[in-house]
Amino acid sequence: MNVLIDSSVLIAVHDSDDIHHDRSVKDLVKVGEQESKMWVTEHVLDEVFTILSKRRKTKQIEHLWSLIESSDIRVYVPQSASQAMQIMRQTYNQLINQKQKRASYTDLHQAVLVKNQYLKDTSILSYDRHLMS
Repeated sequence: MNVLIDSSVLIAVHDSDDIHHDRSVKDLVKVGEQESKMWVTEHVLDEVFTILSKRRKTKQIEHLWSLIESSDIRVYVPQSASQAMQIMRQTYNQLINQKQKRASYTDLHQAVLVKNQYLKDTSILSYDRHLMS
């Protein structure tokens, strides 16, 4: 099983002042106990690194980076440039066609990866209601 981790979870686990901190710690322990592979997208990393940087969480940024370098958290990369374009097109279409949710491009990108099986056998771990699976 694969779990695509949203920025809401990664920010919370790396910021003890975040409202979801305790929940995120428990959720990620559970993912580890299930021996699921944890994944992120570059879009998520952009959000997480930016927010943690603004919150001056340098040690937490370094910790997250060490998890990526050790492959404890894997970064999803499309198989080809044409696949990347296909994913971007599908995400763009979701963005312009959404009616009520007003989800971010990053959130929609993750939903496209899971819904269209670019990352097979995957669920999303998020605290955003429209991404919870």
